[in-house]
Amino acid sequence: MFYEPILDLFELRHYFDDRPDPVPTRYEKGYREYLCGDGESTQWVPSVTSVLDYYPKPGLEIWKQRTPEAEQQAILKETGRIGDLVHYAVLDYFVKLDTTNRLVQKPPAFLLECTDEELAHYQTFLPNTWKMFTEFLWWYGKKIKVVEVERFCWNKELGYAGRFDFLFKLYSEKEQRWIMCLGDIKSGKRLPESTGAQLWAYNSAINLLAEQLWAFHIHPYADDFHGWDFIRLEPDSVGFLNSHAEFKKNGHKDTDKNP
Repeated sequence: MFYEPILDLFELRHYFDDRPDPVPTRYEKGYREYLCGDGESTQWVPSVTSVLDYYPKPGLEIWKQRTPEAEQQAILKETGRIGDLVHYAVLDYFVKLDTTNRLVQKPPAFLLECTDEELAHYQTFLPNTWKMFTEFLWWYGKKIKVVEVERFCWNKELGYAGRFDFLFKLYSEKEQRWIMCLGDIKSGKRLPESTGAQLWAYNSAINLLAEQLWAFHIHPYADDFHGWDFIRLEPDSVGFLNSHAEFKKNGHKDTDKNP
């Protein structure tokens, strides 16, 4: 199918709207919670990413030791915004293929906060991301069938919820069949250490529907088309369950994300 992305951030921010999240969300306790259930039986539960603040991140700790404290927040803010752009660019394509059409992508909210000078700075990352993504599509486009994008899921038994990036079928030449997979989009110089645990949590919330877990990892700072990887991950159930136990025992742990 033909698809023409909007690569001009000055134009893109005009497409932003303030539609509320279809799932009630709050941050009253310092972390994201979702209201889950129906009728009179509802409860607020933490998001998957809030639980994973307890996941061990030795790489992040090393980075903190090497980076002056005064610079850390600025770097984390920058990488977070670039991550939002990468996430938007990829899912905006996939959402067009979503057979359920559950959610329409909204441009990143931070675009409304940026000055023109800041937008000009971030402008380079969206076209670079799209170039890398088109190379990914060249390699894998005919082997992937998108099933669902940005679907909300809730694990009632453990008490957490979240929204996975995309569910898809991947054709296996070796097995001569389509395999149901769950994918997550990541950006940055390295894949976050908790990605396998995060994907396991989402898959558990959809009754282990996916046979395989994959990360589409883009390195937006790369100068060529090869700043991306498509990586199959092992499900890290132990890592998530340990984090979940610590969360229930101690409450929210306010940690920084991977740079």
